[in-house]
Amino acid sequence: MDTMQLFDRCLDARFLQCVLEVTRLGSVREAAKSLGIPASLISRKISDAEIRHGVPLFERTTRSIVPTEAGMVIAEYARRQMEENRKLLSYLSNQKGHRISQVSVHCGDGFVEDLTDHAVLPFSDRHPGIRIRVTVGSTDDIRQAVSDGISEIGLSYNMENFDGINTILHIHKPLYAILSAHDAEHAGSHMTIDDILTRKLALPTRSHGIRKLLKSIEVNHGVHIFPELESNSFRILKRFVLSGRGVTFLPVFAVRAEIDAGTLVALPIENRLCTEASVHLFTRAQRNISYPVQQFVAFMREHLESLSNGNTASQAVA
Repeated sequence: MDTMQLFDRCLDARFLQCVLEVTRLGSVREAAKSLGIPASLISRKISDAEIRHGVPLFERTTRSIVPTEAGMVIAEYARRQMEENRKLLSYLSNQKGHRISQVSVHCGDGFVEDLTDHAVLPFSDRHPGIRIRVTVGSTDDIRQAVSDGISEIGLSYNMENFDGINTILHIHKPLYAILSAHDAEHAGSHMTIDDILTRKLALPTRSHGIRKLLKSIEVNHGVHIFPELESNSFRILKRFVLSGRGVTFLPVFAVRAEIDAGTLVALPIENRLCTEASVHLFTRAQRNISYPVQQFVAFMREHLESLSNGNTASQAVA
């Protein structure tokens, strides 16, 4: 059997300690004192390995014990193993005071840019030990994920069903008609429901709060709002409008970058339901939220446009 084969079969931690200490001290007796075990135990472990594998690990004289080539290789291996063990234990010990925490958020597609730019990235810079997990879904998905405990924080627009959740913040964020800058030049300063019915529309799918709001408008006005395009991606809705094909309906914070760039314009809709639409920040009902979650919620409330009390209407119209 060669040295590497012996290596593979002699990885008992105590055996490795014995070989290392005997090599270092040149004495079984001194090694026993160092390890706090009987000298007979060390001699037996070394002797058993030599007999089992037919490879001498030490050359013995009346005055000393000297490692053979195989003994030196095993001693060096043992030294490296112990050093790696110390590094690992040191790392784990240091992590006791720096535990990695995770905060999970479920939000609508319209919140993604606001949440990423104004909360997730700056918060992560300040709190590198807290990981943020963001999942995007419909209004129904968000409420269900939080009430089921899948996500700790929900951020939703125009949510209706509040079962199983604890509302932290409820703030009015009107629904606007979103037009391309070119189309807005001929649209006036606002839109009515009759105006909406004359336009080609791109709308979120029916599980989104915006569609539920528009459904209420249909019932109240006895009309049918029929979309040419439906998508659960707000990016697709915005691309539809940017192409000049028609109109979509979103809160201003969902199109902030495009408004600032001058490519899209948000026009108020003359309708009470659109004016009273709102954003909901919430957690699971009857659940104590962790300190990292509390920190992130406080950060969101302070920095998100979607949760601010600013005059959205005056910001929206180009």
